[in-house]
Amino acid sequence: TQSTWGKLFESSRKMAESAAVTIAYWGVQGRAEPIRQLAEYLHIQYVNKKYTDPQAWFADKATLNAPFPNLPYLLDGDKVVTESQAISLHLIYKAHREDLLGKTPEDRVLSLIHI
Repeated sequence: TQSTWGKLFESSRKMAESAAVTIAYWGVQGRAEPIRQLAEYLHIQYVNKKYTDPQAWFADKATLNAPFPNLPYLLDGDKVVTESQAISLHLIYKAHREDLLGKTPEDRVLSLIHI
């Protein structure tokens, strides 16, 4: 039989692979790189959108349906998520991997330092 962790991993992998998200940032690693690494770790397929021209970003920024359009941002279906920590949390919840946030309130607070 498969262990609980094995089942959790397999379940999160299947869920995460169901729909690709878009991670957008400037054409450098910067603040989006830890987000990309987290998406890889969680087996979430993503499109890596890189802005090299500020005019292209400003044109897209005007069309984003977000209260605070900013880079990096994540598109997941009709959802737009900005701010690095919020994007990381979104990916963790999308993959159903809340275990990465810890078991106690103190652990959860400390986990926010690392994402």
